Parts: sequence; structure tokens; C-alpha cells
Amino acid sequence: MWRVISLILSLLVSFIFSFVLSEAQQTPIVNWSDFGPGELRVERFQTNQPLSVSITGMGIKPDYGKDDWDDWDDWEGRGDYALAYGWILDLETRKPVWSMARELRPGKFWGKKGTAKVEAKINLPAGKYALYYYCGIGKDQFYYFNSDWNDGSFFEGLKRFFGNTDKFYSEKDRRKLYFTVTGEKNRVRPLAADPLETKVALSITQPRNSSFKSLNFKLSEPTSLTVYCLGENPKSYDQPADGGYIQDMRSRKKLWELVHSRSEHAGGAEKNRRFFGKVSLPSGDYQMVYFTDDSHTFGRWNSPPPYDPEFWGISLIAEPGKLKIVPVEPAKEPVVVQFLRVGDNELLSAGFVLDKPMDLRIYAIGEYSEHDNSFVDYGYVEGAATGQRVWEMTSTNTEPAGGADKNRMFDGVIHFPRGKYLVRYVTDDSHSFGDWNSTAPYDQDHWGIVVAGVPGSFDPKAVRPYNEGMDSKEVLVKLTGVRDDDEREQRFRVTKTTALHIYAIGEGSRDEMYDYAWIENNQTGRTVWEMSWRNTIPAGGASKNRLFDDIVLLPPGSYTVKYVTDGSHSSGDWNAAPPKDPFNWGVTISLAQ
Repeated sequence: MWRVISLILSLLVSFIFSFVLSEAQQTPIVNWSDFGPGELRVERFQTNQPLSVSITGMGIKPDYGKDDWDDWDDWEGRGDYALAYGWILDLETRKPVWSMARELRPGKFWGKKGTAKVEAKINLPAGKYALYYYCGIGKDQFYYFNSDWNDGSFFEGLKRFFGNTDKFYSEKDRRKLYFTVTGEKNRVRPLAADPLETKVALSITQPRNSSFKSLNFKLSEPTSLTVYCLGENPKSYDQPADGGYIQDMRSRKKLWELVHSRSEHAGGAEKNRRFFGKVSLPSGDYQMVYFTDDSHTFGRWNSPPPYDPEFWGISLIAEPGKLKIVPVEPAKEPVVVQFLRVGDNELLSAGFVLDKPMDLRIYAIGEYSEHDNSFVDYGYVEGAATGQRVWEMTSTNTEPAGGADKNRMFDGVIHFPRGKYLVRYVTDDSHSFGDWNSTAPYDQDHWGIVVAGVPGSFDPKAVRPYNEGMDSKEVLVKLTGVRDDDEREQRFRVTKTTALHIYAIGEGSRDEMYDYAWIENNQTGRTVWEMSWRNTIPAGGASKNRLFDDIVLLPPGSYTVKYVTDGSHSSGDWNAAPPKDPFNWGVTISLAQ
């Protein structure tokens, strides 16, 4: 009997000794506490053998549900959401192998408020990993309870109860947080750098708020790239708040971009999205762009960050020696006309002459009013002689420019025949560079318009500035920019029956015209042409703005063009929405082409 007891005791002592020895061989990989508000900590390590790790920590996962998000049941990442939590990231797959957010069981707000201790043991295969902990509570963080009684006293309880602050957290809650991960000492080695960094050919990562950055690159042959992009794109948004794209430098077409439907949840907040995959591109010149809005970027999160926060941005990844991505300095764009950082109430104009047909790039950003179904800050190009538009910003040829929905942009190449052109840019009295009344566009500096040559095909010798005095020989009369209570006139003569293009903008109603033009024959004194409601069409803006844009045939003779305005609503002093072409309020007569 004693032999059996002795054997059992011996086995028990041996088991206890081996357990103690095993535990003694465990070493802390991290032992973190005292997290600052909004702090993100990281520690990288590698193991060449399978590794068993023990995890203990305190985290916070509020009891969110349908009262907080209408689409809670449809949200693919609801299990990854927490306010304070740690995780382990596989540095090869860039996905978490373990997350405290998934282990936390949310408690009720009164009392623990979702604060819970987590204990776990997991087995990691040989590989490279990163340990993270994010503390999303504390001063200046979301759900911060700013109270003078942060000691759990009766007064704090009353304030939380009557002040409806039970979802908020105090400094006391933050001080409870910790995160400890241990593993077998001889199997863990520190990792100084992220191995992905050695494979990145080009990257724009960890940008600041309200930034717009780009890098150019060249591909000498058709190539399949690995694109890794993390950004912010709530499901309810039509476009990312933070995102990236790749565009062809010649055509300006976007060949890839981060969109919600072709990305996956990146961990943390619902709006964090990621794309990690192949993109095939033909040989050519390209530009990689990344933009951010005014919040939620690396180090400035307004919601929990993604599982791979340090790669917030866009990266092109290449295996060494297998992929040739050649970074290139952006070619200096041959600018023909540009108006940048345009403010409120501007009417900007400049012209150019093309001595031969040419492709030109137009990059314009402006404001579209859904209420008026028209642009209120916009650019266009018109024929210098005729005033007719050859290109303009429209709701169909523009795309979202980031920020507020009303911000729209055009970025494309337009073919121009040989001729003379005027570039115009117009703004109303609000929402322009430096004085936004809604969220600004991604590329704030380019609020305005740029007309530039296409690198590789641009011939600078065939382009020159437009000089109205020298280059407007086909223009017979130009009475524009007419203001209130004005009467203007100009004589002209034609020696043979001539087709004239008349372009006139004025103000009128069905009963009469208030600002308008007419032509008199100097020999007979008779009116041979006159603006009326019936022979004009809407000129954009207020319904009283009217446009005549047509050909009139006049016999040989001497004529006088007259233009008259009343006491209100004229160039530079509108009492209602101006016309689409405010520059040409008045009349222009030119030889028909």
C-alpha cells in the first residue's frame, strides 16, 4: 500500500516540478501597462519553431448593438470592435492570429461597462509576428468621461446616472488596462523591422490628416503588381474618406482604386477597409495617389484602428529581383493656363492660341449644387471669338473630389482643334479655398482649373498666350461685363452679305427685356435684330437670365450695336443666381466660322 502511495507522491512531485520548470522557462515578450490616451504600442518578434504563448490582459468592449448601429447585424467586423484591446498580427499574411476584441464579452455599462479580463493560451507556428495594444479611452479620446469625481465616488455615480454618461470612461478605467504575453524564452527573438518594408517598392504610408500625396512610376512591360492599401470607407459613403488609386499618366484614367465593394474589413472600426491583392497593368507611366480627410489617420484615430495600422496608406509590393517598378520624378507639367486656390466671388479668365491641333490635360475641381442642379464653382473653355463652350464641367463628366458630396473634379485629356480659346473659372460667395463651409476636397490646393500639355506629345512652339487686341480680328463687336444703368454702343460695317455669330446674354421676362442688345441700320434707323424672350433660351442660373447664340445674316451696310441695362442684376452685382457665363453679360458679334 505504501509503495502505491509513494509512487503516486513521486509522480505528483515530478509533475509539479516539471510544471514549475516549464513556467520558469516562460519569459515575457511584452508586459505593458500605464497606457496613454490614444496610445498604440507595438513589439515585433519571430520564432523559428512552433511557440506556445500565454496571454493575460484587461480590455474594454462596450455593449454595442442595434441601438448604436442600424446595420449592426450586417456588419462583418462587429466582433473586432473594442475600445481598448491587444492583438497578434501575422506579418506574412497581414492578418490577426488572435485578437482580444474577439475574446472580450461586453458587460453592462453600469459597473464594469464592458471592462473585462482576458486569459488565453494559443499556439503559433514558426513565423514573424507583431504584438499590438490600442488604448482608445482617456482625455481627448472618444467616450471620455470628463468629471471632477473620477474616483468612483457617490457623486460620480449620481452624475453618470442623471447625466446619461454611462457609456463613457474615466481616467480610472484607463489605469486598469494592461497586456502581458509570455512565451518560451529560447524560442523568441526580437524583430527590429517589419519584413514587409524590404519588399515595398513604392509607398505612401502614415499620412497626416487632410493630405493629398502622389508618386509616379514606370513599368517597362506588362506587370502584375501586389497592391496593399488601407483606408477609411464607411459602408454608407459613396467614396472613401481616406483612400488611394492608380491612374494612367497619359489618359488620366483610374485603373485601380480602393472601393468598399472590392475591399474587406481591416479590423477595428467598421469604416477601416483593406485591399491586399494583385493588379495587372500594361507597360506605361503611372501615378499612385493617396488622400485623407480631416480625421482618423495614423496616430490620430477617432475610432479603433485597423489590425495593421502602420501600413495605413498605399504600398506597391515586389519580390526582390522579380518585379521592376521604376520610381520616376514627376515630369514638370507644361502649364498653359492655371487658376489655383481660388476664393469666393471670383471671375478669372486667361486665353491661349493653338497653331495646330493638340491634346491638353484639364484638371478642375469645383462645387456642384444639388439644389440648383448646376455648378456654382466651375471651370470651362470657350472659343475666344464665338464665346461658345468647347468644354465645361458637368455632373456627368466629373467625379467625386473627396470631402463633401458637392465637391466634384474633372481630370482628363481633351483634344483641341487649331484655334483661339479662353479658360474661365467662376466661384460663388461660399465654399472655396481657405473658407470651406463643408468638408474640403482631398486636393484643396487645386480648387480651380489647370490646362496643361500632355508630356511626350506637347509642342510648346505651337502654343502662345491669347492677346485680345491682336488675336481677335474676327470679332467685330464686344460689349461685355456691362454693369447696372448702362448704355453701350459700337458701330461696325460689312461690305457684303455676311453671316454673323451673335452671342448675347441679358435679363428678361415673358413681358419685356431689362438687359438686352439690338442692332440698328445706320442708314434707315430701323432695328434689324433684337433680343427678346422668344428668340432667347435660358442662360443658366436665375430663370430671368437669357441667351441668344445663333447666326444672323446681314446685307452690306453700316450698323450700330446697342446694349442697355436697368438698375439691378448685372455683371458683378447679381441679385439672383448669375448665368453660367457671367463673363459675357452683354453682346459679342463675330464673323461666323
